[in-house]
Amino acid sequence: MPTFPQYPNAALVVGANIVSKSAAYTAASGDIVIGDASGAGFTVTLPPVATGGPVTVQTNVSTANVITLKTSDSSKIDNVAGATGRAVAAAQYSTLTVVSDGANWWTVAH
Repeated sequence: MPTFPQYPNAALVVGANIVSKSAAYTAASGDIVIGDASGAGFTVTLPPVATGGPVTVQTNVSTANVITLKTSDSSKIDNVAGATGRAVAAAQYSTLTVVSDGANWWTVAH
């Protein structure tokens, strides 16, 4: 089982789950989502902020379509309302990983 000691609430992650998606998806803590937006853009909804994350989304094709991360609760992503979302760059292999504080917000891990 991988561990993520650099992230707040890392103990909440029970394991990494790699999934391939081309349509709307609700992620679980620890998910690595390989996204194919070649047909259309879609949304990956983050789990409740209390689960801690991390959640990683990577695009597997270069396309003008966007994969957007949104929250499932009233939490924010980098101090922006989570309902607004955060786009993953459309370039092939662009990756965005977010983690939470377990209570109020998500942030992009660098």
